Formats: sequence, structure tokens, C-alpha cells
Amino acid sequence: MVQKARKKLSALRWQTAKQREGACQVLITYDNQCGVLIVGDKFLGTARARTKEIAEDIGVEACQVSDTNCEVYYSACTEPVFHRY
Repeated sequence: MVQKARKKLSALRWQTAKQREGACQVLITYDNQCGVLIVGDKFLGTARARTKEIAEDIGVEACQVSDTNCEVYYSACTEPVFHRY
């Protein structure tokens, strides 16, 4: 499953790089929460939420609106930080 997602992402990166002539951009930032990268056959998207599971569900559902074979390619969470005010 991960290998298949990596191949899709590699193809999407190549296609995107050709379209943007190599320009890179930040797709997601997150703090005190979790972020995920979702890939489908043609979809590349991100989502974030308070838990990894919720972020994955949001991302896969968004992908499935317009694409098939949607999978979580990467997910991570930041350590919770409490700021006393």
C-alpha cells in the first residue's frame, strides 16, 4: 500500500514540477495538531485536525469527492504545547 502511494506521489510530483517549472510550495503547516498528506490517482491534498485519525478521515473523504484510490501517504502530529497566559 505504501509503495503504491509512493509511486503515485512520485508521478504527481513530476507532473506538478513540469507544470510549475520546478517551483516548490508549502502545502500544509500545523501546530498542536496532526497533518496528513493524501494521494489518489490524480489527487494530492492535505488535511489537519486534533487527531491523526480525524485528519486522515477528512483528507480521504475530500479526495474521494473527485478521485479514486485515495490513500494516506504521510501523517504526523506535533507535540502538544500548553501556553499559560
